[in-house]
Amino acid sequence: DEKGALDIIVGYSMNLTDLINTQEELKTNKDTFESAFHDSGIGMAILAPDGKWLDVNKVLCEMTGYSREELMAIHVREITYPDDRRPNKEMVQKMLRKEIPNYTMERRYISKGGKIVHALFTLSLVWGRGESPRFFIAQAVDITKMKALELENSRKNVELEQVKMNLINKVNQLEELSYIIAHNLRGPAGNIGLLTDALMAHANAEESSGSVGGVFTLAEGLAYIKESSDNLMNSLTSLMQIVEIKLNKTMSADECNLQELIRDVTKQLQSTIFESH
Repeated sequence: DEKGALDIIVGYSMNLTDLINTQEELKTNKDTFESAFHDSGIGMAILAPDGKWLDVNKVLCEMTGYSREELMAIHVREITYPDDRRPNKEMVQKMLRKEIPNYTMERRYISKGGKIVHALFTLSLVWGRGESPRFFIAQAVDITKMKALELENSRKNVELEQVKMNLINKVNQLEELSYIIAHNLRGPAGNIGLLTDALMAHANAEESSGSVGGVFTLAEGLAYIKESSDNLMNSLTSLMQIVEIKLNKTMSADECNLQELIRDVTKQLQSTIFESH
C-alpha cells in the first residue's frame, strides 16, 4: 500500500501439460529413431544435402571396412563405385526437384580393403522449413553373397546349355555316322558277297576252263576280293578317324565377334578386374 506494507499478492500460472507431453513425445520419437538407427541389422546413414556423412551406424562401418571416424572423414562419393556415381546423382536430383520421394537401386561400394560390396541402396529425403532439404536417410542391405550366387548360377546355366548343345551335336553326329557307315560299307561288302558267291559256284561246278562264269579267272576273283577287302578296311579306317574328330571334347570352331565377347567377359569380371587393378 502507500505505506509500503503488503496489500495483495498477484499470482498467475501457465498450463505446461501440452508442452511437456510434446517434449516427451519428441524424446520418445528421438530415442526410437536412434535405437532403430544404431541397432538396425542393415547399414544406415544420415547424410547432409551435399553428401557428407552426418551419422553412420555400426553395420555400415562393417560393410565398408571403415571405422566410424574414418567414414565420417570422407565423402560418400569416395567409396562409391565410379560407374554408379552418375545414376545415383541423377536420382538425387529428381528427389531435390520433388519428382520422387525416394528411390531404391543396386549400388556398389569400395571397401577399405579394395573389395567390391554390392548393396541394395534406398535413399529418402527429409525436408526442413522453407521447403529446403534438411538431410538424407540412407539404408544399405549387403547383397554381395546373393550377387555371387547369381553369377555362379548364371555360369552353371551356361555350362548346362553347352552340355545340352554338345549332346544334341553328338546325336546329330551319330546319325551322320550311321548314314556314312551304311553308305560307305555297302559297296565293298556287296562286292565281297558277289565275288564269294561266284567263287563258291565255280568250286562246286569245278569248271575246267579256270574262269568263273566265263568272266574272270579264280586268281582274278581272289584279287577282286582282296581289293574289296582293302577298300573296306580303308573305309573303316576313315570312319574311325571321323569318329575321333566328331567325338572330340574340344570346342568346335565358329564365327564370333571378338570385341563383343571381350566386352561380355569384362562385364562379368568387372569386380575382379577392379580389385586387381
